[in-house]
Amino acid sequence: MHPITLRMSLLGPSASGRPRADPSCNTAGQRSESRGEAGNWEMRSPCFPQDSDMGCLQPQLLLTLLIAMLQCSEGAPSWHVSLPSSLKALKNSCVVLPCSFRAPPEARSPYTITWYLYRSVGYPEVFRSTAQASAQSDAQARWKLLGDPAQGECSLRLSPVLPSDADAYYVWINSEGGSHGFYDNTLKLTVEETPEPLQLHVPRELKEGVPATLTCSVQHTCPSDPPTLTWSGLGEAANVSHQPLRDGLWQLVSRLQLVPSASDNSRPVECMVLYPSGQQNWDRTNLRVKYLPRAAQVSIQGSGPLTEGGSVTLHCTCQSHPPARGFRWTQGPTRTSIPGAGDLDTVTLTGLLRDTGPYYCAGINELGVGEESAPLNLDLQYKPLLLPLGNCSAQPDGGLMCHCGARGNPDPSLEWLLPGVAHPVPGDYNDSAMSAVSSVWDGAVLGELWMLASPPGNVTCRALNLHGQSELQLPLLPLPPSGSERQLLMALGASGVGVLLVLVLMIVVCRWIRSRKHGAQSPLGLSLQRENQVGEKLSRSPSSVGIGNLIHMYHTQRGPGPPLSQKLAGEKFEFPGPDADYENFEVFVGGSQPNYLTEQIYSNM
Repeated sequence: MHPITLRMSLLGPSASGRPRADPSCNTAGQRSESRGEAGNWEMRSPCFPQDSDMGCLQPQLLLTLLIAMLQCSEGAPSWHVSLPSSLKALKNSCVVLPCSFRAPPEARSPYTITWYLYRSVGYPEVFRSTAQASAQSDAQARWKLLGDPAQGECSLRLSPVLPSDADAYYVWINSEGGSHGFYDNTLKLTVEETPEPLQLHVPRELKEGVPATLTCSVQHTCPSDPPTLTWSGLGEAANVSHQPLRDGLWQLVSRLQLVPSASDNSRPVECMVLYPSGQQNWDRTNLRVKYLPRAAQVSIQGSGPLTEGGSVTLHCTCQSHPPARGFRWTQGPTRTSIPGAGDLDTVTLTGLLRDTGPYYCAGINELGVGEESAPLNLDLQYKPLLLPLGNCSAQPDGGLMCHCGARGNPDPSLEWLLPGVAHPVPGDYNDSAMSAVSSVWDGAVLGELWMLASPPGNVTCRALNLHGQSELQLPLLPLPPSGSERQLLMALGASGVGVLLVLVLMIVVCRWIRSRKHGAQSPLGLSLQRENQVGEKLSRSPSSVGIGNLIHMYHTQRGPGPPLSQKLAGEKFEFPGPDADYENFEVFVGGSQPNYLTEQIYSNM
C-alpha cells in the first residue's frame, strides 16, 4: 500500500463556469509542472499513484476537503478587492472603474496593478502599471491608473470610451510577498450611445412672492471632466454642485432660486446637459404659479344706448391661478356693495340713475380678494334739464337780451318761444330783428338771444333731444341804471360813508375827554380811582384846605331822593327808572376816615 500524496492547485474557470479538468493528473501519478497563464487559477484534484485502485478523488471528497481548509484558515488576513459588478459609460465620454484592495501582511509594496479582460482562454491584458508609456498600444494609452496602490487604490480611468470597450474586467495584484487574481470579482462595462436622462424637479405649485428652488441633475461616470448644466427661460444664476454617489457614479446638480411672480405662470423652463464630447440632452416643463386675481375688467353685456331708469348687465373678467371662484361688486366713491349682486361674474342693475356709479369688480380665489378693476362709468341718456339761472334783461336802447342753459344726453338743442310768434326761434338764428347763438361748454348747452325790441310778454327757453323736452319761462330783470344815475348813486354812497366816519370820530373823542375828566383831582384834594369793572373806589388824599369829601352821584329831578344822612349812615340806594333825568350834586362828608362806594354810575350825556 503506497502513501497518498495530496496535491492541490488552482485552475481558472472555463467559459461555461465549470471547473476545468486537471491536465496534471496522469496515469503515472505525477503532477506535470505547468507555469499557468497569468491570471489563471487551478484547482486540481488529488491523485493517487498508478498502482493505487482509487485514482483521482471524486468531486464530493474534494468539496469536503476544501471546506475543512477554509475552516482552518478562518480569521487569517487574506486578499480582498472592492469594485462594482456593473457600470454604464457614455460613448466618447470617460469612465472611472472604481477599485480598492486589501492585501495580507506578507504582501508588501510596491504593488503592480494589472487589469485583464475576462476570457475563458487567454485573458488579454488591458493595463499594467509598470509598463512603459512608449511600449503601450493606442488602446492601452487610453487607460490611466488613479490613486496610489500603496494606499490600496487600483481605480482605472478610460477616456474616450469606445463601443468596443464594452466587456468584463478584473484586476490582478502582484507584490514582493505574493500576488492574487480576483477572478470572482469582475466588472461588466456597458457603453451607451445616448446620455442619461435629466432629472428636472420643479415644485408642483409655486406661490407668488414665495421663494422656491428648482433642481436639475444628471448622473455620469467622468468626475475629471463632468458635463455642464444650463437653464433657459429664467435669468437667475444657478448654484452647481458635484458629488459622488456609488459604484463609480457621480451626480451633477444645478439649483436655481426663484421668487415667482404672476407673469411666471405657464412660463416654459428648460434644463440642458452638455457633455465634453458634444452630446447633449434636455428636459422642460411649465411653471405653475398661484397668485391673487389681477387685471380685473368690467364690461357691458349687450349693445344699444343705456337710458336713465333702464337696466344693464355687467360682466367681470380677471386673470387668476387658480381660477377665480367668485367676484366682489362695489359702486361709488366709497366702494359700497351693490345690493343683490352676489359673487357671480355678472350682475344686472335696474332703475339706473345718472348720479350713481362708477362700478368696480374684483376676483376672489383661494388666496383672497384680488386687484380691483378700473372704474366703469355708465353713459346714461336722459331728457334735457334746464339750468336755473336763465333770464332776460331789458337794454337801454329798448332791446332785450336773454340767456338760457341746459344739460342732457345726447346734448340738447335750444329753442326760443316768443309771445305772439307762432314758430319757435332756433338756437342758432340771425336776421335784422333778432339773433340767437348756442354753444357747448363743460357738458352744458348755453344759448343767448338778442332782440331789437322787447316782446309784450316773457320769453320761454325750450331744450329738447330724442328722449324728451323741457321748458322754462325766463324772468325779466329791470333795466340797469344809466351812467348819470350810477354816478349819483356812487356820490350818495361816498357821502354816507363820510358821515359815518365823522360820527365814529366824535364818539371816540367824547369818550376820551370823559375819561380824562374822571381821572383828574378835585379842587378839595380828592381823587377818584377805578377799583374794578363793577364798582369804583373813592380814596381821600391828604389836603390842608378842607376836611370833607366830594362825591358825585346821580340825583333825580322827578322826586326827592333819600336824605344825605341816610346815605351816609349806610341806607340802601334806590336807583331811578330808565326814564329819569340825572344831574350831578356834591356831598361833604366829615371825618378823617376814607369812605368807599362799591357802585357808582355816571349820568348819561
